[in-house]
Amino acid sequence: MPKGAVAIVCMCSHTRRFALVSRSRPPDVGRWSLPGGKVERGEATMRAAMRELCEETGLGREDVCFSAAPFTVSDVIDPADGSSFHYMIAQTFCRTKGRRELMAGDDARLAAWFSLEQMSDMERQDEIAGDCVGVVRLALALDRNGLL
Repeated sequence: MPKGAVAIVCMCSHTRRFALVSRSRPPDVGRWSLPGGKVERGEATMRAAMRELCEETGLGREDVCFSAAPFTVSDVIDPADGSSFHYMIAQTFCRTKGRRELMAGDDARLAAWFSLEQMSDMERQDEIAGDCVGVVRLALALDRNGLL
């Protein structure tokens, strides 16, 4: 049965850079990805997004402004046979209210800000997990059209 998870496209309003974390746990150990993680039983999706962002980047509630709801959903399925894991990931969006350094925590080894260009380069070098760049591009397109 699929498990619920969240991922956060967190954009620094001043630099138009995005928060990424280097994963310390499977899947994709050592690769960069959007902050996020599992939704706990009884936890609302957007509350889970705020909790995961705080745990993995050190940003707090006072530092960000979230959109009201997820903007899309993605599946991450064990490529071998689908039996080890299947996550349905609610993709969420927030902006920082000011400039803040990131501090990795929880299951993130590192946390840093990256431009979309840097992320695209990392994707070509297979340093980024999944379709993070595509998700960020979708969020930017929706934001530009006033939909986030």
